[in-house]
Amino acid sequence: MTTRISVLGAIALLLTSSAAAAQRDIAAWYEAVELHDLTGDGLADTLLLRAQGNRADSLNIVFTIRSLGTEIYRTTWTSQYELVDPPFDIGANPAATDSLVRARLERFFERLRIQPVNTWCASHVWGSERSPYCGEDARSEIAFALKLEALTVNWRGLTRDSAYQVYRNTYLAPVDTATVLAIWRDILEKTRYELGFSYGYETSTTIAWSSRAGRFFTLSSCC
Repeated sequence: MTTRISVLGAIALLLTSSAAAAQRDIAAWYEAVELHDLTGDGLADTLLLRAQGNRADSLNIVFTIRSLGTEIYRTTWTSQYELVDPPFDIGANPAATDSLVRARLERFFERLRIQPVNTWCASHVWGSERSPYCGEDARSEIAFALKLEALTVNWRGLTRDSAYQVYRNTYLAPVDTATVLAIWRDILEKTRYELGFSYGYETSTTIAWSSRAGRFFTLSSCC
């Protein structure tokens, strides 16, 4: 069940990312910024959380990281994901909805986790999508990201079921082991910190910078 929730959640992010990007020039409903050096170049990177829209129950929320003015990471979701199982009727309580969403967004940076890269699986053998030694193997996450990004798929043109099938087939496709291991070694040797963040109902994601690839990779994500 957990795997299916994760897959559908990732599909939702893919389907909403274009809409969120198109809204980036609209005045923010909420915005917060922090500075942290996550790329290891000695310069602070800009972490921006921005919610855009007119109503608390229909916001596009974007979390980005910029280095020297260039966007190097982006993930998106909607405020509906912040309002799963609310303690009141959303439609009948717009003021309470506004307060709840704003409070949850304000907690985003409070819950950031910046810590040394977790090397739990680094000494174990990895050669498939799921290592028998690790429940969450960062190498599998890196492999999946590379395979998914190699696709040329119009995600917005797919139904939810067909998107899930494409996503699942990608998960089961062969792995470019050499490239994955090279990226993982680069992260272990050169990246000081990983970044963990949480949002919405139950999503928790950890990412780390690879200087070799010049980008962030997800090391773990649930749910």
